Amino acid sequence: MFSLKHFYYFLIFLSFITLFKNRKRLPAYCVWLMALLPLSLFTQIIEEVMQNYNINSYYLFHIYTYIDGAFVFLLYYNVFKTSLIKKISLASFCIYSFAVFYYFYNNKNALGEKHFLDFTVECFMICFLVILLYIQMLQVNYKIELRYYTIFWLNAVHLIFYGGIIFVMGCYYYINQTNHELAEKFMKINHFLNLFQYTGYTTIFICTAVPRT
Repeated sequence: MFSLKHFYYFLIFLSFITLFKNRKRLPAYCVWLMALLPLSLFTQIIEEVMQNYNINSYYLFHIYTYIDGAFVFLLYYNVFKTSLIKKISLASFCIYSFAVFYYFYNNKNALGEKHFLDFTVECFMICFLVILLYIQMLQVNYKIELRYYTIFWLNAVHLIFYGGIIFVMGCYYYINQTNHELAEKFMKINHFLNLFQYTGYTTIFICTAVPRT
């Protein structure tokens, strides 16, 4: 039976197909998303299979979370133009990496547990990269054709998605202290944020592709 999860898988697949089809008419930095999207779909499917066989899939979730952060960082790093912003973004990724590895090194059992601390830290890092890109945009002194400015729209999607995740996670940790059942229901908002992200990607890959000449 077709479920919300299957629709989510379909959107990831559709995002990849539209990106692949328009890859020559989209900026080169989109190659990082072209690599990330099939990996995301593959990870989601493997996770579901593992859960169906009662196999702990949290290891896979935590590993993918870091890879996702790394690929998104590489996308932004290739968009940043000034040496200063590149160095700041690299420093933020190094801090993120150190925090994640330090935490799991000192809490090895946490790799197999259901928690979202590393995902929350990733979202903070990406939101910081989003802010850096907006700062770079404010410094642009030439005309930009916003219709085909792919990174502007990707940045907007990332701001809403990752910013929304931070809000949901913050509320989850707070509510979970007094009402675990309600906190778990509140987490379902993330499902709709995921749908928004990949719907946004698909729309961007279609609408910002430069017309063939």
